[in-house]
Amino acid sequence: ERPYLAPFRSGRPGTGPARTRSIGVTLLALLLVPLLALVALWVFVASLTLSNRIRFQHYETVTNDTSPGFAALTTNLLEERALTVAWVGSAGRAPEASLLAIRHKTDTAVVEARQGYQSARRLLTPSSDAAMQVLFTDLAQLPRVRAAVDSGADTVPTAYQAYDKLAVDEVAAFRAAEPTTDPTLNYMTQASVDALQLQGQIFGAMSLIGAALAGGGRMTQPERVLFSQLTGQQQLNLSAIFSLATSTDRPLYAAAFGSAPMHQLEALENQVEASPPGRPIPVQPPAFAALSARVQASVSRPLTGSNGAAGPPARRLR
Repeated sequence: ERPYLAPFRSGRPGTGPARTRSIGVTLLALLLVPLLALVALWVFVASLTLSNRIRFQHYETVTNDTSPGFAALTTNLLEERALTVAWVGSAGRAPEASLLAIRHKTDTAVVEARQGYQSARRLLTPSSDAAMQVLFTDLAQLPRVRAAVDSGADTVPTAYQAYDKLAVDEVAAFRAAEPTTDPTLNYMTQASVDALQLQGQIFGAMSLIGAALAGGGRMTQPERVLFSQLTGQQQLNLSAIFSLATSTDRPLYAAAFGSAPMHQLEALENQVEASPPGRPIPVQPPAFAALSARVQASVSRPLTGSNGAAGPPARRLR
């Protein structure tokens, strides 16, 4: 398992001239497209728990109380992360309006998630309650995280890692919340949480590409290291998903993560990693925007039970 990255201390030399406002808006907008798939995944997870764990009344209550708030929190945090690293990557030249708006939405989602947690807290196990408390303690540090971004003290990797720590906390809380009385159902939940984590890593790698495009098309060496870690972690989670998923669920995951758009993303990630350091990455904003939309559709349709045949699982996401 890859270690959590220590904070990087690196500037962004040679980023080239400032991008125009219209290009900045385009780059920020294209980062939002695939994040909508997180809501689809939450619907999928809820359907698993409600259809297969109906006898676990406490678990159903916890799911109903917490899912709406945490679905919004997950989506908004990833959206804020993407917009933040794009803004940092542009050296503050990208417009702030979208970033400020998503921060407000995230704050609202934190309140809603906390309310759901408080409603269900009496039913949580001690380990689950402890994990939730860690999450909300770290969420209380969001003003400090944002202040570091606004001051210019953060690089793309340090800003990314500050938000990634919250994603790690959230996944830990989800894992701690699962019941242990039925091994098969536990595997199903583990697989769905791994899928949530995989999506975060996929969108994280895409956000680093967006940050590079916003800053002139180059990735610093620390950004490249972080990017390579994210693409490697994708493969680890993909393997975990298919090792845990049931025969019923496996085709859904295959359709979501083994599709042609996902293989196109894999090829793009390989091209970025193979590109010479100090040179612009081989990515064009229009093509990247189109691929983002295809990846979003690829992930969301199977997980919400829409039409589309499930192909074989991807042997590699990288």
